[in-house]
Amino acid sequence: MALVATGEEIIFIGNMGCLTQLQMHLKKLGSGIEVKHTTQILRDAHPLTP
Repeated sequence: MALVATGEEIIFIGNMGCLTQLQMHLKKLGSGIEVKHTTQILRDAHPLTP
């Protein structure tokens, strides 16, 4: 898979169906690449404070 060859550690994707498919294929390949939804960028960048 070309994505594995990029050497990236995290891939962000906006479509939940594609995200699920990508995670499944990367897992089958034994890749450690994380796949996250684009909204997780915002959540992680702006954590809620109590």
